[in-house]
Amino acid sequence: MIVDKIDHKDYRHIPRISTAMFPRWRGRGMYRVYGEPISTIFEGVNKYVSNSLVLFEDATRFFDGKTPDDVKDFLFDSKQKNNDLIFQFHGFSLIPPVILRNTELLTIFKCDKPERRKNDIVEYDLVEQAWKAVMRDSNRYANKTVRLQ
Repeated sequence: MIVDKIDHKDYRHIPRISTAMFPRWRGRGMYRVYGEPISTIFEGVNKYVSNSLVLFEDATRFFDGKTPDDVKDFLFDSKQKNNDLIFQFHGFSLIPPVILRNTELLTIFKCDKPERRKNDIVEYDLVEQAWKAVMRDSNRYANKTVRLQ
């Protein structure tokens, strides 16, 4: 499932579902949801979605400042539902601390320095090394994945 805030053109070929459809959704394959309050989406995914991969496209749009308790519950409950969550951010400074502290894998592309989140990143030294390698690479799509915890 792809959660997209703006109906991004790259995902328009993927069938759309609404959170109202979640209770009876038993489909296999790829779907997307957008245009609804993120709290409603979090609640619906947490309650009705299991055994899934959920991608939050440009996740910066879903978090502002302090992470509410219901969002923290969503993050922690996802493993009991066998859901893998992927949050795509466009820089370390934009990632909420609760996500960094509970991340298993961190894939780094070219972005701002991880230094601003030094106290929130488990295995900071590994993350910094990976970031430096990515930034030195001439390929604009270069990336490194670091296993945390």
